[in-house]
Amino acid sequence: MSDQVAQQQPVPQQLPNLYPPENPTQKQLRIKSGSLKRTLKEYKSYQIEEQQMLQKIDQWKSEGMEEHQMKKKIELLEETQSMLPNCKQRLQDIFMEVQAWMNENGDSPDIQDMEEKTKCEETLQEVDDFLEQLNQQVGQDDEDEEENEEEEEQENQN
Repeated sequence: MSDQVAQQQPVPQQLPNLYPPENPTQKQLRIKSGSLKRTLKEYKSYQIEEQQMLQKIDQWKSEGMEEHQMKKKIELLEETQSMLPNCKQRLQDIFMEVQAWMNENGDSPDIQDMEEKTKCEETLQEVDDFLEQLNQQVGQDDEDEEENEEEEEQENQN
């Protein structure tokens, strides 16, 4: 009897697709641009998390938090800090991939007048500036570290 009921039920009609099909070039642009934006957002969120944790740890130290609890908080900070180099490398890799793809396909008539192309170009510029800023910070951190080491050596010699 259940076979008869199943046969009597009308088959729902498929709704028409309201959006025109995306061609492969447009789809790749959307995917690559989204990936770049997501990875940049991820890196920035790790940076914010690191800064917040550093501030909290300083506060807890001044408040005299127990050593065991402080050790656990520092472990969490170290986990966050360990994610930054990996995330930065992924950001650089995706940036290079999207940049190469745009160099190859940027003049394609399929994406020429797309708003997504403009957004992708803006994101590429934002990531390029961001990576340049990160590299300058690393360079400055290295210089500061060298100066500190030199000062320590001079103090040890005296």
